[in-house]
Amino acid sequence: MLMRPISIRVNMGFTLIELMIVVGIVAILAAITIPSYQESIKRARRVDAMTDLQSVVSRMESFYSTDSANTYTTNSTLVGIIGGKTAGGYYSIAITNDPCGDITQCYRITATAVAGTTQADDTDCTTLTIDSTGVTTPAVCWRR
Repeated sequence: MLMRPISIRVNMGFTLIELMIVVGIVAILAAITIPSYQESIKRARRVDAMTDLQSVVSRMESFYSTDSANTYTTNSTLVGIIGGKTAGGYYSIAITNDPCGDITQCYRITATAVAGTTQADDTDCTTLTIDSTGVTTPAVCWRR
């Protein structure tokens, strides 16, 4: 009886075609997910700034109620803004006394995206404001 030699084929890895298909799939997924992720990060930082602004409003009202002259302050340090920026550092915060109709004491708190950060690319919502009457602008940014 004659025995034939057994040929054993060993798989040593991927073919170039298989590798190129995987690279193509990864590139397509990256092209879809990276912009979506970046937009989610911008939106989250915007929400952080809005939360900080609302917190400052609360502290402004507290300052007003404890101030002997019953006035609002424009000194951001007195209402807990450290370094003039939001907690994340992506927005600078400014407080101004603005007239608001027949009310004598009014303020406006503005958060402006810091230049050079990714928030500066958030073109529709680079500046967020809230005033003593509760009006927020731009309204579309506060609803998102």
